[in-house]
Order: sequence, then structure tokens, then C-alpha cells
Amino acid sequence: GKSVIFKYPPHAGVRIGKHCDIGSYCYFDVPKQGRLVVGDNVKLTAGVTISAANSVEIGNDSLIAEWSSIRDSQHNYKSSEKIRLQGLDVSHIVIGKDVWIGRSVAVLMGSNVTDGCVVGANSIVKKQTLEPDSVYVGAPLKKIGMRNQCGQ
Repeated sequence: GKSVIFKYPPHAGVRIGKHCDIGSYCYFDVPKQGRLVVGDNVKLTAGVTISAANSVEIGNDSLIAEWSSIRDSQHNYKSSEKIRLQGLDVSHIVIGKDVWIGRSVAVLMGSNVTDGCVVGANSIVKKQTLEPDSVYVGAPLKKIGMRNQCGQ
């Protein structure tokens, strides 16, 4: 897509698989010590942000909808010191194979979105391991069913 931004030049820790579709305005924040692995046949729709201060993995055949944010770190925020001076708390993120992350979802540090999961629009996933082939929605996130129970 147009206007794709890498905050830091791509390096050995950034691997993007075959046949991926990176939409317009996607933003990658992967410093030299960070690791980003994107599997084959992954689609990142417009405006997806991925910040990998530590490690983010996205499995084959996964779909990440527009304006979603995947961030493996957060600022520390004790009141005794300015937030900008406190550094980051980091914990890896794993998004499995055949996952669908809906529009404007935040997947935050310490999350494991296992194979086959669906996460509905505007949801927040933080420090959770989701059950395979399950459907989740909300903030706070809750399981609402299994993929094999969803009719078309």
C-alpha cells in the first residue's frame, strides 16, 4: 500500500512472509532490538500499527483489519517520576495462524491469540491467552462462542 512507514530501517529482526498484503498507512515501530515475524499470506488492512519493542509474531493466513494496533510494550507510569523518563514494560505477543482481528482492535503486551480465533471490532486483548477457534468481543474481552457454531 501507499505511505507504509517503517520508523526504523528494516533489519534482521524483521521478517515478512510470502504473499503478504500490507495496506496503505500501515506503521511499523520495530527498533533494532525488537523482533517482528509475519507469516505467509497475511493481510494487514489500512492503518494497522505494529510496535515490537520486544517480539510480535503473526501466523500464516491471518487477517488484521483496518486501524488495529498491536503493541508489545507500555510506558511505566509511577507517580514519583515523569512518565516519559520511566521506560517501558514489555512482553511478547503471539497471534496464531488463521486468525481474524476485526477493525480497531488493540492487541496489547502479553497476549496470545491462538490459532483460528476471531476478535470482534473495537475489542481489547491484554495479557490474555485466547482459546483456539473461539470468537471474542468487547472491552473487557469475553468469549461469545466457537467458530464451528457460527452460521452463515
